[in-house]
Amino acid sequence: NRLLISLLQSFEAVLIPNMLKSSGLTTGESLSIYGILTGMTMPFILFPSTITNSFAVMLLPAVSEAQAAKNNRLIDNTTSVSIKYSLLIGILSTGIFIIFGQPLGTVIYHNQLSGTFLTTLAWLCPFLYLSTTLGSIINGLGKAHITFFNTVVGLTMRILFIIFMVPKKGIAGYLIGLLVSQLIISFLDGLAIYRNVPVTFHAVDWIAKPALIILFEGIIIMHFYRYLSKVSGLSALLLLIICCLMLAIGYFILLLITRSISLKEFKK
Repeated sequence: NRLLISLLQSFEAVLIPNMLKSSGLTTGESLSIYGILTGMTMPFILFPSTITNSFAVMLLPAVSEAQAAKNNRLIDNTTSVSIKYSLLIGILSTGIFIIFGQPLGTVIYHNQLSGTFLTTLAWLCPFLYLSTTLGSIINGLGKAHITFFNTVVGLTMRILFIIFMVPKKGIAGYLIGLLVSQLIISFLDGLAIYRNVPVTFHAVDWIAKPALIILFEGIIIMHFYRYLSKVSGLSALLLLIICCLMLAIGYFILLLITRSISLKEFKK
């Protein structure tokens, strides 16, 4: 499974610069845009996934052990908490990259295009982090063939976008394909979980409240950042770090206040 997926990803990486050339760019421009996307933007998008990847590493043996012991209650609780925090981290990351994506690209890489990519791909975060968690749970249930099928479907869709959309719309066609393919993988993985694990999904606490909190807090922090950037003597990078930390800390405090999360969950 891993071998075939790696081959598809390699084929995708080879295909993108060639399709960008078909859109009217030169070889140098194609490689430059692809390099900005993979070398500057994607590391930012994937950075918060270190937390969800840690979830995934712990989930597989935990779910496998619970299944062997026929402890369905533990499987349900583990799955629910994992999905919940993957969504919460994804929504926070989306908010940070939408608000500060452009400044991050400009300040750190001195490249405006990387900031544009970061803002566009911010919507990828919840689905990307969620699919990692869901895939690990499915593997723990002994159904690795399902994650294989879902991933192949998503990668195939992405390759189709590269072939048919990139020559017409340039790199925007690939970004759209990336979002669509990840949405498909997350949907298929979620469907597989729903069929195998009776998870109770709390849309209000897991999606609605966090989204409203990040919207409300993001507007305030954004104006605060713009004000400080004009009047303070802080470096641009330090100011960005402070504002991002304020957004993240305030986000989890408000989640605690609204009872979307509880300290008991952290103890577990």
